[in-house]
This record gives sequence, structure tokens and C-alpha cells, in this order.
Amino acid sequence: ESITLHLRGAVDLPALTAAVRALPDRHDALRATLSADGEQLLIAERLNLDIPTDDLRGLTSEQGDDALKQAAAQAVAMPFDLQQGPLFRARLLRLADDHIALLLSAHHIVCDGWSFGVLVDEIGALYSARKGEAPEPEAPASFASFAQALSARQGSAEHQADEAYWLNRYASNPAVPPCCAASVRCCSVFRAMMKWWSAYPLRGKRCRVSKPSSATASICCLCG
Repeated sequence: ESITLHLRGAVDLPALTAAVRALPDRHDALRATLSADGEQLLIAERLNLDIPTDDLRGLTSEQGDDALKQAAAQAVAMPFDLQQGPLFRARLLRLADDHIALLLSAHHIVCDGWSFGVLVDEIGALYSARKGEAPEPEAPASFASFAQALSARQGSAEHQADEAYWLNRYASNPAVPPCCAASVRCCSVFRAMMKWWSAYPLRGKRCRVSKPSSATASICCLCG
């Protein structure tokens, strides 16, 4: 997983760096590694996040764009060491006096697309706090505290009521949908459809239709 944030205007680089470095302190997952057998998630007490900064202001606009594309490709291609970590990385590229690109990369096991949205919001709040323009944002609950609360809830009256509800709700198995009963036929139809889609001369136009609606290309294809 990797995203690139473009920051324009008078950016306080030390404050931005401090904001990004604060993320692993707030989120256990960003300090995590895996045990050798892959069975345990190990949380480090501290992660000293190294944030390389590249000054590209001496390049032309076109050269800067090419360098940014190359850096983004490297961020995606560079493998993560699941045992040694870190599983979260950041890099800053200064393209102009008023333009900074922030590359954030993480292994999908600790951060997904939705999680990046949370991190982006926190960077903004932490940046404002580092500049003295806003209070420090409240720290999120740790995964350990969530697990403890979940464990404490086991056996409680509330937990028993919830469990009884769902057991009763699915006391009988629902009927198997026709498509699942004929999964081989459905898969064959899907493969044929995607083969047609790949050869379809208007697929680029259909992609432009699907993007505003957050629909996949195959769904757009099915809609005709």
C-alpha cells in the first residue's frame, strides 16, 4: 500500500516531519512485526521512523515529475521485512519552494486503504499541533486496550444477549443462491465477459464513466 500527498504553499518541514514521526507512537500496528512462524504480531515499544528528504528544486518541472514517479514506483516495489520491520515508511520530496510530496508506504498487513485516510487526517491535526495552531489530538485507543475490553465483555449479560440474538437469527441456514450452486458456470461467464471487456474498443470511455461512481470496470461492463 502506498499513497502520495501533494502539499502546496508555505510548508513547515520540521513540523511536518515531526507529525509523520508521531504516527507510529499513536498506532500499535505501525510499530508491528511478525514472529518467524507468522503466528504472532509483535509490537515494538518505539519506532524511530527514518524519513529521507530529497531536495529536487534544482530540477525542471518535467524532471521533478519523473523523479516523483520513480520514487513512487520504488516505494511500491521495495519489499518489507516482516520480521525485522519497519512495516511503515515515509519519504519527503521537495519539488519546489511551495510544493512538497509526501510518500507514505505500509505493508497491507498493518495498514489498508481506509487506514491511510485515518493517517492523513491525523497528519493534518498533528501538523497544526506542532505549529502551535491547535491542541494535540486525542490519542486513539491501542489494540491492546481493545483486546482487553473485548475479553472483559466475554460472559457478560450484554455479550450473552448479543450471542443469543445472532444464534437465533441464523438458527436455520439460508437457501443457497442459484449462482453459488452453479459457480462453475458463473465463473465461466465472468471470464468470458472480462475477455470481451479487454478487447472492447470503448473500454477507456467506460472507465471514465465508472470512476465518478466508484464502480469497477466489470460492473460498468455489466450495466451495458
